[in-house]
Amino acid sequence: MLTFLKEKISTLVKKFSSKSHLNSDEIDSLLKQIRVALLDADLSLELTSIFVDELRLKIEMINKKGVVNYGKAICDAMQSQIVDFLSNDLYEEANSENNHNTLKRILNIKDGLNVILFLGLQGVGKTTTVAKLAILLTQKLGKKVAITSLDETREAAKEQLKILANGSAVEFLDCKDFSSVVSKANTCVELARARGFDIIIMDTAGRTDVDATLMSEIVEIHNTVKPSETIFVCDAMLGQQAPVIGKAFAAAVPITGIILTRFDGDAKGGSMLSMKRAVGVPIKFITSGEKLDAIEIFHPLRIASRIMGLGDIASLIEKAADVVDDISEEQIVEKMKSGKFTLIDYVKYMKKVGKMGGMSFMIGLLPGIPKIDQKQQQELERKIKNQIAIISSMTEKEKEKPSILDGKRKMRIANGSGTKVQDVNSLLREYEAIAEVLKQMRNMRLGDQMKIMKNIFKK
Repeated sequence: MLTFLKEKISTLVKKFSSKSHLNSDEIDSLLKQIRVALLDADLSLELTSIFVDELRLKIEMINKKGVVNYGKAICDAMQSQIVDFLSNDLYEEANSENNHNTLKRILNIKDGLNVILFLGLQGVGKTTTVAKLAILLTQKLGKKVAITSLDETREAAKEQLKILANGSAVEFLDCKDFSSVVSKANTCVELARARGFDIIIMDTAGRTDVDATLMSEIVEIHNTVKPSETIFVCDAMLGQQAPVIGKAFAAAVPITGIILTRFDGDAKGGSMLSMKRAVGVPIKFITSGEKLDAIEIFHPLRIASRIMGLGDIASLIEKAADVVDDISEEQIVEKMKSGKFTLIDYVKYMKKVGKMGGMSFMIGLLPGIPKIDQKQQQELERKIKNQIAIISSMTEKEKEKPSILDGKRKMRIANGSGTKVQDVNSLLREYEAIAEVLKQMRNMRLGDQMKIMKNIFKK
């Protein structure tokens, strides 16, 4: 969802980056264009005015102080303003902590049973997000987590949660013998407490629109279970409607945080910038895609860096650290040093990239590299899939020693994998190139590694 805003803002800042000073007319021109970009991104007129007025003060301060690199100073001011719009005390030290501590602090996890209540309209991905957060808390904090559905208007919601919990360490609590949704909520909390759960996440009913019945039910549930966290789940695609709906829920119950879903969608970014200021609570998590691991802590500074085209290396490193595979980066390096980096290892490496979100995800987090479009992304994913099929069609000896592959063997492999000989040759060239690049990067500084990565992705 950041692509539209990123392109607009970074283009504007670059236009003025060569300046050594801005006069009042140039400041007005820059801010006018930023105002238009924010309005185009679905930020409300009121919040756009606040954003631009606060940014003006930052830029005027730069003019008074004087700086060596004015372009960088403007970029820093814009990034700082985005962070101010998104941030609060929760995130002040987030970059100096590990995800474990940040997660506990953001959700205010304490000893005993923690009740987390989910609110939101129907169709925003609320039920799936319940499971995503539950699995995240189980994996990252080692907590005993239960989930339950308080949605008695949609039977499928309960079944969906059951299915999502199946096969994970999360347990679905199906509380019975209740006279109302409120009594069911109370029963589930008491059952979770009696069974020694650390956290229970409760999914409430949604509607297609905010109505009195929905709000009345939520207020009763909230007053009964007294949650430690009340999370408003919102679809990032809602645009200017998002903060309006958020305000309505916040007027009914004291919301403590927001989760934005479909962050990988085509939303323009205005809803993200609006939510903290409009609703008065922080965005705590973002989700993208349907996979149950597609949830991450919302870091304002990292998001601001993405918008400014500065990349998000911290998230890329965290994602890599989360990937557990039967071959580590150290093992890969050792195999390359000893000359034993085979096609089997290459497949494992490409699968590891896939677990990190794929090449398109990685490209999106690297600074200075244009985001690939959907067609390019599909072509890249198809290519990787074909490469895995090609290697799967080889014998063990061929995988271990690809230099023995002659024309006849390549033809057999191409036929067996449903590809062409050209695809087999292309794979072998890329395998050799990646092995060489990884070997070069082994002892490099991060900055030099980034230069190589940029050259690879720009090819």
